[in-house]
Amino acid sequence: MFRRMICRLESSQSLLQRFLLQHPDLIQAPFADVLTRWKGSSHPPAPTGQPTDEQLREMQLLNSLNRDNQLLAPRNASYGIAHFAGESGSTSLAQFLVSHGISMTGHDTDCGEPLHYAAAGGYLDTLGFLLTKAGGNAWSVGCYGNTLTHLACSFGQRHVLELLRQLGVLQAHVMLRNSARELPVLSAACHGHESCIAYFREHGLDVTVTDHQGRGCCHFAAEQGHVGVLHYFVTECGTASLSQVDKFGATPAHYAARHGRLNVLSYLSAQQVNLFAEDFKMRTPLVWAVLGGKTKRHVECVQFFRENGADFLYQDPTGKNLAQIAKAKHSDKCNLFVYLASFLPST
Repeated sequence: MFRRMICRLESSQSLLQRFLLQHPDLIQAPFADVLTRWKGSSHPPAPTGQPTDEQLREMQLLNSLNRDNQLLAPRNASYGIAHFAGESGSTSLAQFLVSHGISMTGHDTDCGEPLHYAAAGGYLDTLGFLLTKAGGNAWSVGCYGNTLTHLACSFGQRHVLELLRQLGVLQAHVMLRNSARELPVLSAACHGHESCIAYFREHGLDVTVTDHQGRGCCHFAAEQGHVGVLHYFVTECGTASLSQVDKFGATPAHYAARHGRLNVLSYLSAQQVNLFAEDFKMRTPLVWAVLGGKTKRHVECVQFFRENGADFLYQDPTGKNLAQIAKAKHSDKCNLFVYLASFLPST
């Protein structure tokens, strides 16, 4: 009976917790030392029977940290056991560390506090424990000025947004900008998480906000190639959102072209969006595509514009045509220049 109780206890324990119980000198040690000892152990703790979700996440994260020579330099020097608990979503390890006096509010240089890792991973139990039992602060700002709401939006963790709403901080969080001056809803658009944008809208929060350059969700989604976000806005807000201009007069089509997002241009064309609109410097998305890069993606976008009747007679203020701009901006060896020079003067 007693042995069965011990087995049940071990089966629910964090693997790293069991390892630290075997090596108590490591509880206060830098995480690099813990990893080194784990790697060198002939018999590291293994799941007893069917591994729990926490144990699986721990093993996956330990394996990833051990790969690519990360063993002796995991993430950054300030990454500790507490951060590992947050990143792996190991509530039992977090509880163990708190019981041994380990601080769960220290910042590292990659994400922030353990609770920021938990929010990014969507680990509600761990995040809830860190906020209510381990001194965590829902207003804490992580690296790059990201709040918990920014991280939830960046990683598509809609259920974390619900937790933050229940804690009474979401309403204020949505108007906080990170160091890139992005609001959380813009982070959701940038990373293609329309479910988070939908959550904001369902709870009466403004999804038409812009950054300091006047770029809205559709600009960010177009730039990163997230057609799903664009389609959400068409469905909920109408096609006019696809023609929104920033303070430079640029539309989502301009940003899609600059980053070689042919899938977005095709979608915008199907929605009958004007792909030839000019920004305040009289540059069309075609011009932005030429200026944007010399990759295969950019060549495909330029070809798309040609197939759809774009005007290739543009000249910049110095009199350069598109081929000459590509040559000056990139090189006369790149495929973009070669393609444009096949039908435009290049000297």
